[in-house]
Amino acid sequence: MISITREFFIYFSKIIGVCLLAVFFITPIVYSQDSTHVEREEIDGPGEGSALGVLTLNALGQIYQEADDTPIVDLEFPFPLAQAFDITTSENGAVILDRFGLLYTTGDADSSFQGEMVGVNILRDVELSPSGNGAYVLSGFGAVITYGDAVNYGAPYFGTLWNPMDAAEDLELTPTGLGYYILDCLGGVHPYGDAVFYGDLFLGFDIVRDMEVAPAGDGYLILDGFGLVHGFGSLEGIAYDLTPNGPAAGANRNQMHYAWDHARDMELHLNAANNVDGWYILDGFGNVLNIGAAAPIVPGGVAEFDIFVDLEMGVGGSTGPTPVPSVEPTPVPTATPLYVIPTEIPTLPPTLIPTATPYPSIEPTYEVPTYEIPTYTIPTFPAPPDTPTPLSEPEDLPEEGPSPLPTEAPTVTPIPPGDLE
Repeated sequence: MISITREFFIYFSKIIGVCLLAVFFITPIVYSQDSTHVEREEIDGPGEGSALGVLTLNALGQIYQEADDTPIVDLEFPFPLAQAFDITTSENGAVILDRFGLLYTTGDADSSFQGEMVGVNILRDVELSPSGNGAYVLSGFGAVITYGDAVNYGAPYFGTLWNPMDAAEDLELTPTGLGYYILDCLGGVHPYGDAVFYGDLFLGFDIVRDMEVAPAGDGYLILDGFGLVHGFGSLEGIAYDLTPNGPAAGANRNQMHYAWDHARDMELHLNAANNVDGWYILDGFGNVLNIGAAAPIVPGGVAEFDIFVDLEMGVGGSTGPTPVPSVEPTPVPTATPLYVIPTEIPTLPPTLIPTATPYPSIEPTYEVPTYEIPTYTIPTFPAPPDTPTPLSEPEDLPEEGPSPLPTEAPTVTPIPPGDLE
C-alpha cells in the first residue's frame, strides 16, 4: 500500500510539473510571439473626435476611455499579460508592454517597436521619447532597454549578479527628454541624465507604485500602494496643502485611501498656468480617484477584481500636461586650432642662404711606437750522477739491539689480611 501511494504521488507530481511549465513558459511565448491577434486600431484622439482625457489599461490588454465600457483597444490576451502603456504625442496611437518584454503598437505608433521576449515576468514600464520615434523599457532588475532615438543614460542594478531583485517600479522622463528617473519599490529615486534628485522615501517594504515629474522638472510626486502621495522639490507644498488639514481646495484630500496595497498608478492634473493642482489615482479595480482640483470622472471598464495596471492622461484641455517640444542637441562649435601648419615652405633668396664653410682636414700628429720583444735564456742544470751517494750510518745508535724481554714472571708474595689494617 505504501509503495502504491508513493508511486502515485511521484506520477501526480510529474503531471503537475508539466502543467506548470506549459502555463508559465509555453503559453506566454505562443501568445506573445503571435502578433496576428493584435489589430492596429486607431485611438480616438484630437482631430478625430473628443479629447482622450483619462485612459486605463488592464492586464488583458484592453484600453478603456472614460465613461465608455467598450475598449478602444483590445489585444485579447487570454490571461493577465499586459503591464504598461504609453500614448503617442498625437494621441492617435499607443504602445503596450507585456510582462515578458514584447511591445504591441496601435494607431500611429511606430510599428518597428517589437520589444524582445525574455521569457520571464520581469518587465515593468514603457515610455515613449518626446519625438515619438523611440521607446524606453524598464525591467524589474533596473535595466533600461532603448529603441529608436531613445538614449540610455544609465540604470541601477538591484541585488547582486547571482541574486538579482525585482525592485524597479517606474520610469519617468524629464521635461527636456534628456534624462529620466527610476523609482524602486521601496521608494528610492535614481536620477540619470539631466534629472535632479530632490529626495526619496524608504518605507522598508514593497509598497511604492508610481512617480510623476513636475512640468518644469523641479520636483516630483511619489505614490504608495495605500493611495498616499509624497511630494518633493517644488511639489512638496501641494502634497502637504492637499492633506486633510491643508489649505488647498478639493473635495478629496491627499491621504491613505485604501487599507491594503490597491493603488496602481497616478497622473497629474494641471491648471491653465501649467501648475499642478491635483492628480488622479488608479486602483486595481479600474476606479479613478480625483484629488484636489482634478474633476471627477467616470472610468470605463471597471472590474470586480484586481486587474487594472496603468493610467495615462490625454491632453484634453486642462486635464493633462502641455506637450513638451523635443529638444534638439546644441551643436558643438568647431574649435580654432592654436597652431596653423603652412602647406608650403617659403624659399629664401640665394643671397640670404648662408654658405657652409668646409672643415679643414686634420693630419695625424701621433706616431705609433714600436716595441722590441726581449729574449730570455733558459738556464741549464748539471745532470744527476749515475750512482747515488750512500747514506752514512747514524753514530748515536747502539751497536746492540734492544734488551730482551724477561722470560719468567716475577714471584708475588701474598700479604696476610691482618697486615692490611
